Amino acid sequence: MRQVLEDLAQDLSTRLSGAGELLCNAVVLLRRQSSSPPEHNFAGQKLNGIKPLQGCQNYPVQVSPLDLASFDSVRAFASNFNARSVPLAVLICNAGVMAPPNRLETQDGCEQQFQVNYLGHWLLTHQLLAGQQQLRKSQTSQPAQQTQQQSHVGPSKQHHSSVLGRVAGSKQQSQHEAGCGDRKGTRVVMLTSMTHSAGRIRFDDLHAKQGYNGFHRYADSKLAILLAVREFAKRMDRRTDRVDSIVAAHPGLLQTDLARKWLHNGCPRLLRPFGIPIIDFLFPRVFLPPQYAVQTILHAATAPDDTVHGRYVANSKVVKPAKTAQDDAVARRLWDVSCELTHLVPVYH
Repeated sequence: MRQVLEDLAQDLSTRLSGAGELLCNAVVLLRRQSSSPPEHNFAGQKLNGIKPLQGCQNYPVQVSPLDLASFDSVRAFASNFNARSVPLAVLICNAGVMAPPNRLETQDGCEQQFQVNYLGHWLLTHQLLAGQQQLRKSQTSQPAQQTQQQSHVGPSKQHHSSVLGRVAGSKQQSQHEAGCGDRKGTRVVMLTSMTHSAGRIRFDDLHAKQGYNGFHRYADSKLAILLAVREFAKRMDRRTDRVDSIVAAHPGLLQTDLARKWLHNGCPRLLRPFGIPIIDFLFPRVFLPPQYAVQTILHAATAPDDTVHGRYVANSKVVKPAKTAQDDAVARRLWDVSCELTHLVPVYH
């Protein structure tokens, strides 16, 4: 998994660095499982070694933890980022866990996949967008002071947070502290999956206490992401001064440890001596290298708002999700339940 994340992080970082003046800060969430210092620092070391594209500047990378299985960790990360008072152009929510064979519960009392794949991202998005709104208000109320600061500001630092436990990582890529090209707000990209079509929102048992199936709960969390994007977009669009946008994206069937382990776990125990070698042989021939995901993610992150806002993107084009992901009543109810579970007053009412 380490090499997969290194390659994906390098490719995505390099391409984002070549996206022109559109991007000032990008936060990319990746998944890590080790809390040891060498593993924690691998992302920063790898990204610091990237050679920028011709005509692009290179910025240093720092590492900080974010555990999506902890609401306290999410709030702490967002608070630290917001305290920097820099514009955020892109938030890419890519972290996740996939179909663990046994039910796992977070310290907040939630089923692990529902919190790590959905609720943690949902809360983080609110916290960061709230910070961006406050930043824009302060810049509007103090134009003279802002102009003076812009005249002295230099390039900001690029960050990448690796993951501790069920943790996400963040990468900020900045061209200038004071501007993001034509985009005035934040583009949020929430990664989902084609498996969302097999999911449903089980309001009577969101945390799988009455029964657990790893794949079903994974599909449920990916459906929740699409419903959240739909509801976020509707609430954003109610504002005549909307500058933020949000997109759901399916990166494709990729050669990741998540997919490989899920296939291994799904193989009947008696057949594993023969089945697992067959899976390992077919895996790289059927599933795509993770670098192929970058193009779709980059499209979702940089395409004009009027082409992707509130939409579902797969293979770098807008497609229709399953009908269950287009249910406005379920989306509204999930929004309200998510507010209760995270004790949040939403940034978009």
